[in-house]
Amino acid sequence: MRPTKDSVKESNDSEKEAQTREMMLPLSVRFDQAEISMLLVEMGKVVKHYYRSLVGEVSTKCVSNNVTKDVSEVFEALCSGQAMVPPRGSCSLYGQPQVVMRPERLVLDDRSCRTFAISDIKVGKCSQLAASGLVPGSSAAASAFGVRLKCDTAQISMNVSVDLVNMTDDWQPYPTATFIGLTTCP
Repeated sequence: MRPTKDSVKESNDSEKEAQTREMMLPLSVRFDQAEISMLLVEMGKVVKHYYRSLVGEVSTKCVSNNVTKDVSEVFEALCSGQAMVPPRGSCSLYGQPQVVMRPERLVLDDRSCRTFAISDIKVGKCSQLAASGLVPGSSAAASAFGVRLKCDTAQISMNVSVDLVNMTDDWQPYPTATFIGLTTCP
């Protein structure tokens, strides 16, 4: 007996429903610890590939004093102690890298991209912006492209900071951000 179109469609629909139910389960129920580790590694590769597609291929070698060394990407999370930012108020996010790094890209969370503007980016005491004024927060969105900063190199424990301004008339939760950069040769 040959299956009809309706029976094939019903079996496809039931398979889709089963896949959807499975996707709704927490990772710890669907996979064991080894599988979760493998998924995280693969996700990291995808994120790195996406980042490189936005800013171009990043060199993985550095020549210093005729010695070739590896260069790797690093992430520096920025944080502060405040919980809310007042309407039209400003805030600062700070980080202190524990390796020598050169920030290449600033990424703000999606909500902050819509509600905040960037007033300054500093490495140490030096501003990294060419002129004073506000830069739209959307330029630091995760999906933005062509926004490479190539900031000054931050030494170990040197402050890297971003000053932001709340552009709305409402209190806003404190923004979260990270710098993506490169370690440099000593």
